[in-house]
Formats: sequence, C-alpha cells, structure tokens
Amino acid sequence: REIRATIIIDATGFNSRLTLRGETPAPGFQIAYGFEADVKSLCDYDPEAMLLFDYRDDYLPDESKNKDWPTFMYAMPMGPGLVPDSTRVFFEETVLVSRPAMSVHECERRAIARLESMGIEIISPRSEIELCYIPMGGPTPDPR
Repeated sequence: REIRATIIIDATGFNSRLTLRGETPAPGFQIAYGFEADVKSLCDYDPEAMLLFDYRDDYLPDESKNKDWPTFMYAMPMGPGLVPDSTRVFFEETVLVSRPAMSVHECERRAIARLESMGIEIISPRSEIELCYIPMGGPTPDPR
C-alpha cells in the first residue's frame, strides 16, 4: 500500500509496521516498577523534596547483580498520607537499559528490598501501580 503526503509522522512505537528499519541487534529495554504508598518515615530521603537517581546498591546481597543491571530509585513525597501521621510517596525502581530485559518482578523485588534495608516501612497497601517496558535503541527509520 502506498501513502502520499507532505509529512507523515509515525507514532506507532518501536515495532512500527509503517517504517522500514535496517538490521539491528536486539533492543535493550527500560524497565520500571512504581507505586504509591503511605510510610511512617522516609528515613534518608527528604520528605520535602523529590529524589532522583538513588543508585546505591548496598541493599543487594550480591552486588555483582547491580553491575550487570544497575537500578535506581525515584521517591516523590506527595503530602500527608491516608493513614494518620504518614506521608504519601510515589516510589519507582528503574533500570535504564537492560539487554535482555530485566523482569518487572525483579524491579519490584529490588524496590521493596531497597526500602526495607533503609528502614522505610510501608503502612498502606501499594496502589497506583506503574509498570514500564520500553524498547530502547535500534536503527533510525529508512527515510525512503
């Protein structure tokens, strides 16, 4: 099928059927697991500021895993929690790019292990779960 236009914008994503791409190695993937929860205390994290890129890996029992697939935590305090005397926080554990893809379950496991190691106690059910699985890399589209 042929489409004629002055401009075509392909916003169909990595596996577009509208765009030709050359041969490429398998893509890497950005994987993330995030959630909102109430906590009693943010311990090392500032309750008045968003934290970006906490790459500390001292919570991992086998530090070599973080060398293969380094992950980091975002923590965004959102104000008073639903539980009295608590703070509502959005937490997200992310691996920027992994090849092959890290499992979302592993991101979740690391998020909880990180918070537990810091003494951050989740006192409400996790909610507003965010799952992220984004292909990264690959050749640019063929302009023909």
